[in-house]
Amino acid sequence: MKMNYRADIDGLRALAVTVVVLFHLNPRLSPGGFVGVDVFFVISGFLITQIIHREIEEKSFSLWNFYARRFRRILPALLSVCVAVFIYSAFVDAPAVFSETALSIVAAAGFVANLHFKDHQGYFDPAAHEQPMLHTWSLGVEEQYYLIWPLLLMLLALPAFRKYRKQAVVFIILLSLGMSEYLTKSAPDVAYYMLHSRLWELAVGSLLALVNLKTDFIKKWAPIISAAGLALILYAVVFLDGSTPFPGIYAVPAVLGSALLLVGGGVGGGPASALFRLKPIVALGKASYSAYLWHWPILVLYIGGYGAPSAAAQAGLLAVILALSFFSLHFIERPFRYGSKTNQNSKAVVGVGLACVLFVASIGLYAHLSKGWRWRGDYTPFIARLEKQSKMAVYGSCEKSKDMVTSPNCILGDKEKANDPKLLLIGDSHAGHYGIFASKLAEAAHVGGRLLSQSACLPVAGADHFLKGEKRDCSTLLDDITRGLEAYPDIKLILVAGRWNVHSYEDPMPKEVNSRGVTLIAEPGIYSATKAQARKAIRVHLQQMIDYLKQHSKAQIVLLDQVPLHTSMGKKCVMQNIWAGRLADDCDIIPLSVIDKRLGFGKDLLKDMAKTNDRVDSVSFDPFFCEGGLCRIFTDHTMIYRDDDHLSIDGSAWLFKQAQEKSDIIDKLIEKMK
Repeated sequence: MKMNYRADIDGLRALAVTVVVLFHLNPRLSPGGFVGVDVFFVISGFLITQIIHREIEEKSFSLWNFYARRFRRILPALLSVCVAVFIYSAFVDAPAVFSETALSIVAAAGFVANLHFKDHQGYFDPAAHEQPMLHTWSLGVEEQYYLIWPLLLMLLALPAFRKYRKQAVVFIILLSLGMSEYLTKSAPDVAYYMLHSRLWELAVGSLLALVNLKTDFIKKWAPIISAAGLALILYAVVFLDGSTPFPGIYAVPAVLGSALLLVGGGVGGGPASALFRLKPIVALGKASYSAYLWHWPILVLYIGGYGAPSAAAQAGLLAVILALSFFSLHFIERPFRYGSKTNQNSKAVVGVGLACVLFVASIGLYAHLSKGWRWRGDYTPFIARLEKQSKMAVYGSCEKSKDMVTSPNCILGDKEKANDPKLLLIGDSHAGHYGIFASKLAEAAHVGGRLLSQSACLPVAGADHFLKGEKRDCSTLLDDITRGLEAYPDIKLILVAGRWNVHSYEDPMPKEVNSRGVTLIAEPGIYSATKAQARKAIRVHLQQMIDYLKQHSKAQIVLLDQVPLHTSMGKKCVMQNIWAGRLADDCDIIPLSVIDKRLGFGKDLLKDMAKTNDRVDSVSFDPFFCEGGLCRIFTDHTMIYRDDDHLSIDGSAWLFKQAQEKSDIIDKLIEKMK
């Protein structure tokens, strides 16, 4: 028995893809648009379970037929996108960029994109808008669901379990939702990308497929049910945003709203469901899969070449996405999905599909393992150095040491004087990236020094730290500072550095929709904080750290300002331009006025601390990065940054040279160590 077509479901797909595309195009247009993916999950769970359940009841279900239908539905458009992105990257991208893109294509084609991006979307990984296949993580979740759900329904159809089918699905919903809420706080990336924390969303749709949706109650209240569902989805789109811990309970409005629209729409649904049956909306819904697949690579390629799109460019991009989506629907999706030749033999369809997947994945893996086909162009030593430094933290081996107080990896300056250092550099990864600068400073002063740093741990006392919603243990840094002051009582100068603004909500770290939290400090026991609370906390607890340093040492204290914040695309721009034989000096140039606005709180904070504390000064390096009022990431044939906010190894050395030749900063710092 053939399923009855429901136009309102295609209309709901149209809503889902619209809010997702608008969110990626400009978050202001759709602050919580990422919930469109959750709407897709509910729809998929409903339709897939409806098909499987009906065929099991009719004793006509076949795994071969099921996977053949899934392959015809999913693979043609997905592999087309994989091939298109691969070809573009092979012709345009520098080897390191092409290599990473190729690996993500392997993951997308192999149905494990969610696993790949869970492990490649961390603190120092490329930002979302550098990864053209990032959006395929949701397909990975669905494809893994397709592997387990038919088997579960077949098991629950056995006589011993048949009467417990609905209860089993309810149990799965509650268990998965509980895990999702727990992991959203304890492991946000896992919660966002993994099937076990998303399964409840698909299972909600599945539950609807197992119950009677045409009761008298539903028929009577269908208009209100549908209206409530639409209101819940719109609430999520409008009132959630990039700072919302997600999924967890914050995904409930969109999931529940989708379920209510499916329930109400099945029996008419009133005005809300009628809206989704309008022909233009239904037409967009039919193309929603292609629109979802193509929109993200288009945006990534545009942003990579031209930066954030203007309003006019956004309109143009929408037009391109729509045109390509309908082209893909009519010339890629439908011929393979409904063409007579592809429907003849399910085993043949699965075999050919797997062969195509293997071919695309093999080519991608070869490109990745061969390090991006360097033979495509002039792979110069300078490009090799850029690639190497983009993956290396300044003094990265220091933080990995078991004991930074004594480790040889943390020595600054004269190694022969390492046991009696006069210089101490403390802080988070921003202290680390000043490592070579500080080491050259110590050498110029003919003294030894030591670095004590821990990533995402601001050098403050008595506060809790959070990274993407997860409490971070910063005790190692604080313990090492205490032991360092005890072990080296003759310290003359303490340099204190940190990414001050990210802890005050002013400067959120680059993130895709999975990384909803920001790093912050808060009063002990507080899970999150408002901007005002975070700023108050950082001021109070930085003062506590200054008081502690003054109490336990006689050293002069210098607070180092945060370097200008750029975009993560700058590094890629430099690499691409040099690979193509173009100048890289114009990559990611940002006016100093913009930098001052972005980082104003941190700058003012350090100046205030210097004014109100004796033995405390502050230093800003902006004049060296921003000559003529324009801040650069590439100058003097040097890639100064390794990402958007950390100096490269060459950049840290370059900064010392600039400060020494163009100011008296170095002389003043040396004077403090006498």
